[in-house]
Amino acid sequence: MLRIASAKNIFIFSFVYTSIVSILFQFVVLPIFLPEIHEGGGLFKGFDMNTYHYQASKMAYLIDEGGLSNLKINGSGSIAGFAAFFYYITGVHEIYILIPFNALLHSLSAVLIYYLINLVICDKVSAFFGATIFIILPTSMFWYTQIHKDGLFILGIFLFIYGFIGILKYSFNGKIIPTLAILMFPLFGNTLSVLMRPYYATVSEIITIVFTLIFSIYIFFKIDENRKKILLILGFIFVTLSILICNIFISNQHSIVNIVNPTNLKFNKVSPSIEVISEQIESPIEVISEQIESQILNVNHSENFINHFKLELEHLAQNATKILDPFVSGLTTRRIKYIRKHGDASENFSNIDNDIKLVSFSDILLYAPRAVQIGLTAPFPNKWFSPGSSQATSMFKLINAFEMMLYYLSFIGVIIIIMKNEMVFIHRIIITYAFINIIAFTIAIPNIGTLHRIRYGFVMLIVCLGCAQLYKLLIKNKRDVY
Repeated sequence: MLRIASAKNIFIFSFVYTSIVSILFQFVVLPIFLPEIHEGGGLFKGFDMNTYHYQASKMAYLIDEGGLSNLKINGSGSIAGFAAFFYYITGVHEIYILIPFNALLHSLSAVLIYYLINLVICDKVSAFFGATIFIILPTSMFWYTQIHKDGLFILGIFLFIYGFIGILKYSFNGKIIPTLAILMFPLFGNTLSVLMRPYYATVSEIITIVFTLIFSIYIFFKIDENRKKILLILGFIFVTLSILICNIFISNQHSIVNIVNPTNLKFNKVSPSIEVISEQIESPIEVISEQIESQILNVNHSENFINHFKLELEHLAQNATKILDPFVSGLTTRRIKYIRKHGDASENFSNIDNDIKLVSFSDILLYAPRAVQIGLTAPFPNKWFSPGSSQATSMFKLINAFEMMLYYLSFIGVIIIIMKNEMVFIHRIIITYAFINIIAFTIAIPNIGTLHRIRYGFVMLIVCLGCAQLYKLLIKNKRDVY
């Protein structure tokens, strides 16, 4: 089993499995067994992939007439640009031509999650099992059998987190050249993820900046060799600046560089009374004492002063949170757009908390506990077997029910890892990264069905890790005893 458990075999298994499933799904399952949800040409009926296919086909014709200058891989239909390229070079405008491409994306993601799991639990067989979970779970069929942005997005986020973890891994092994080479992984990963979902740019940039600060401090105290220390810190800074610059061109609206522009920051003016208080603080101590003494002599005036001061403190706190509002605007705007487009909960049974409007950082802060609950545990058991709005959604609900049971089980494995204190610094990063992003997308997407798909890559970091840990404890160790 140990010889089988390798990155190469994970890639081969994933590529073959994904290709076979895609062929069967497009040519057998949809047209023969599920004709009511078959649009034709192997496409699901009533989903975004139909729009992407139309956009890709149209773009391929434009490329054929006017050259590759008509190829566009950014914006809301970014995945259509990738598909259009294959439509153009093959001359075949059918989604089956994308099967090798989708299989490649899924397989590379499986290899990356295999490496990440192995970093945590240090067992190749268990890591192989965890990566297999990622490969075969039914939700992933939604994009690797179709034309959809999730395959590229998931590969992007896995490249991003593995890049940061890999930098530390190779640096502590004394391998500077591989370390510097892997610096490209976060940049490339960010590019793919932001191309697919432009509103994710701010989240990616904030995580990059925080990671750079934390990792730089960690390297400064943990690595003794000054030359290596300086090179690694400069490498992290290079990654951060590259991602910020890259996102200006990909998603200028949601880039921090644009957000922090003083012309874009608008806050409420601090009231004159606060300015007066500030002047008093800067005045001589004798003057302040006299003013305080005069306030005490008049009880009513003192009470008014205290109440007013409390109001001013609350005002300052509100203004402090407003500073962070622009940095969450991408998520809040995305949430508002989704609610406006898809209606309230009465019109869509999968919608959740559509009556809760999140427009500021303080709103998000208050909503965070609820976001954790939804992001990690929804759809809830009471919704698993309820009928959907169509036959397709009912089928997807049953699939989600199966996967959620596996999710809950995997959380036990993650808890075991934490309780056993086997986590070190770089391992905590993986779980924290997944956790933060799950919350971010829960805020942006108030629909459980859509959220289940979009959060998939981040949830898999936790689920596959937990399943691998359970496999190690319950199966592999038992075999080792015998």
